[in-house]
Amino acid sequence: MKFGYRWIVGDGAKFRFWEDTSFGTAPLVVQFWDVFSICNQIGAPLSEVWVNGEVRLSFRRTFSDQMFSRWLELVEIVSSIEYNDGGDSLVWEYDSKRIYTSKSLYAIINFRGIVPMYIPAVWKIKVPPRIQVFLWLLSHNKLMTVDNLLERRI
Repeated sequence: MKFGYRWIVGDGAKFRFWEDTSFGTAPLVVQFWDVFSICNQIGAPLSEVWVNGEVRLSFRRTFSDQMFSRWLELVEIVSSIEYNDGGDSLVWEYDSKRIYTSKSLYAIINFRGIVPMYIPAVWKIKVPPRIQVFLWLLSHNKLMTVDNLLERRI
């Protein structure tokens, strides 16, 4: 269920600091595993961690020099957070209206995020006509591949 969703931070009460995705393409637990592994506040909401412009986390042990540099990276990312009016909300990344539709999910699954498009330059390329036709069929997903043959019950 988390695939395709991103949090928009409101008051920070529902947004789980480590586990939910809003900063980059992965949750902070994935990006900063070394810091997370020694943190005491696992599962804490953002409103408890980011208070009055300060990160409030406690750890089971002290940081090494390398861990301290990772901590500074984390603080820099978190300092970019600005609370908004209203509650936290989930939005669907793969639709312009930010609302989930089965059509948008199908497009992502079927084309792996690549939007199919027609390239009119196919006809201007100096290649044999059979290659132009092949490229045109390819751009329209009309090649007789296994999935298209099965779809046509051939």
